[in-house]
Amino acid sequence: MRISSRDRCGRSRSASLRGRGDLAASLIVRLRITAVRQACGQVLRKAHCAAYASLGLLLLTAGCATPSHPPAELAHAHMSHNGRFAVRYADAQGEIRHLYGHFSWRDNGQCVILHLSNPLGQTLALIQAEPASASLKVPGRAPQTAQHVEELMQNTLGFALPLSGLRNWIHAIAAPESRTLIQRDPSNGRPLRIEQDGWTIDYIDAEHTTQAPKIYLKRATPPIEVKLVLQP
Repeated sequence: MRISSRDRCGRSRSASLRGRGDLAASLIVRLRITAVRQACGQVLRKAHCAAYASLGLLLLTAGCATPSHPPAELAHAHMSHNGRFAVRYADAQGEIRHLYGHFSWRDNGQCVILHLSNPLGQTLALIQAEPASASLKVPGRAPQTAQHVEELMQNTLGFALPLSGLRNWIHAIAAPESRTLIQRDPSNGRPLRIEQDGWTIDYIDAEHTTQAPKIYLKRATPPIEVKLVLQP
């Protein structure tokens, strides 16, 4: 049986077409595989980026956590504050006394200078406290000196302000030397009250009021109440 040249050409063309079809199908499969690999690579890269971003956020959050103790640089910083004060205390005979006016606070990290004046600006007392000594000047009297500033103020003025604690409390930070109880605002973590060394310190934050920030200090024995209004 002979196969005509026409039949042979038809079969050859059919085989050629089938070969081209197989080649095209193979190319399509390869393109799809490549596309899938690229898509998978993008997904993995995004997943890795998300993981690194989450890790970075975690590290950043950990690095920005609020310290539980005063920063080391606080002891060496130069700070100044001005404002008004009011003191209610009991004298040696148990009589309630009141004193109020203006105050100026200067602190270079080693020495604290506290100037108290009456509402007319006249000096009531000038107190200087250093680590191992203290001095106090009152108009019309000779300067007084002592080793501890609280003892000096108590003997000279009839009341004592906690200057060593105030260096931290005035910044809403607990002093590092003793045990402390701190109550914080649950919305922002700011201290609302600090209880330390027999003193209770309450804060009214300027962010929540239209007035200047206030600090209230109270001690039971000997009884004394102090109100500080800081100039913004």
